[in-house]
This record gives sequence, structure tokens and C-alpha cells, in this order.
Amino acid sequence: MKKITLVITLLLILTNSLAFAGAWTQKKYSGYFQLGTQFLSAKKAYDENGDKYAIPNFNDLTVNLYGEFGLSNNVTAIANLPFYRSLKQEAQIPGSDDISKTGISDAHLGLKIKLAEFNQNVVSITGLLGVPLGERNDSTGLWTGSEEWNQILMINFGRSFYPLDIYFSSLLGYNNRVNGFSDEVRFSIEGGYFVIPNKLLVILKVNGVSSLKNGSLANVGGAAGLYANNQSFIAYGPEVHYSLSKNIGIIGRVESGAMVKNAPSALAFSFGVFLKN
Repeated sequence: MKKITLVITLLLILTNSLAFAGAWTQKKYSGYFQLGTQFLSAKKAYDENGDKYAIPNFNDLTVNLYGEFGLSNNVTAIANLPFYRSLKQEAQIPGSDDISKTGISDAHLGLKIKLAEFNQNVVSITGLLGVPLGERNDSTGLWTGSEEWNQILMINFGRSFYPLDIYFSSLLGYNNRVNGFSDEVRFSIEGGYFVIPNKLLVILKVNGVSSLKNGSLANVGGAAGLYANNQSFIAYGPEVHYSLSKNIGIIGRVESGAMVKNAPSALAFSFGVFLKN
């Protein structure tokens, strides 16, 4: 059980889906910290009906710090800070310059609280507060934030199949948004298997967002669907964790999407290095 639990605490979504870490909490005074990056490049985007349309080539590179720290065995503090975001879009008029924007992006702070643990199952809740550190007023539409103090509440369920090196984790959440954004329902389902015990973990993950479409019609998005209102999607893909030592390792992931609305059309590639104690 311990081996499965330690690795489950490493789980991290580096995308805006914000499906944090899984159902397990950290041990008291133990922590996990990751430096991660995500990159996508898009030449098409999805409109509000889910139809694709062409856009000037758009690139999005984000670098973030993520951390978890056990305040007790049942309560874990969470912080996610995208401290560098670089956005670039090719010129729409031949002969003119490309447009670009760099800066900090919106952060999230919160707590995960374990409610119950029984028969290798665990149930917890996660609460997150969005901190609007990014900007949404650039006339180019290359925005680094949504300028909202949104609140996310999630219930998490996880199961270890020890002595098999397999686990399952899921969550269901509600994102209460402000400043004219529509509220969202969020979900995530994943399963992981140690191909090499304590060394190589392979994960298959599906997560999604469904807009309730209760926001303001005046709230429109930036370039390539950046921070567009009423975004919906199902994202899926494999993720690999490889431990270089007891405390240090690397993570890689590629993610595609289906049923996408109001967002770029592109594969998202992620890479990270982690430290845990």
C-alpha cells in the first residue's frame, strides 16, 4: 500500500484542467515538488459548436512550480504557480510582425482533506482558490490569465490493488467562476501500473470540463480560444513517471482532446522533474 500511495501523490495535471494529484494525501511534514513545462502549437481552433476553423499559427509554452506538503496525515496544502508563460501568434497580415506576450499566469492554492480510508480505498475532498496573477487586457488577445478569483471543490476517490502494482483514482468537481465566466463541472478518471516496481509507472488518464453556460454573453475569449467562456472538452492520453532515485524523478505526458469547444486544436506535450521526501 505504501509503495502505491507514495507514487500517487506525484500525479499532476499541468494543463488548465486542474485535476490535482489524486485522492491520497501526503504524510505529515512530507512533501512533493515539481518543476514542469507544457507546450502546444495550434493552427486550428474549435468554436462554440465544436467545429474547427483556421487560425494563424499559435504557440503556448508554460513553466510552473507545483507543490504539496502534508500539514498532517489527513490534510495536505497544495500550490500551483505558472510563473512563466510565453504566447506567440504569427502575423495575420503578410509582411507584418508576429505578436507575442510573456508573463506570469494564474495560480491556484488549496487544501486536500482525507475523509475516510478503508479496505485500500480512500475518499478525500480538495478545495482550490484561483489567484488572478495573469493579465487579460492585452489588445492582441494574448492573455496570460482570466482575472477571476474562482473556487473549485472536488471529491476524490482512490483505490490501491496492492499487492498488485495497480491503482485507480477519480474525481468529480465544481468550478464556481466569476467575472462573467460560466461555472463548470470537472471530472477525471485514471489508472496506473508499475511496469518496473518502484521505478517506471505508466498511467492512462481521462479528464474533462463541461460548461454550464450560465455566464455573460459579453465575456469573449482571447486569441486561439485563450480563456474563452464556455469551454468544454474531454482530454486523454498516457503519462509516464520514471524515478531516477528514491527522491528524484521525471514525468512526461502527451494529451489529445475530444468534444472540444472554444479552445485550440492541438496536442499538448508536458515534461517535469520532481523532488519528494
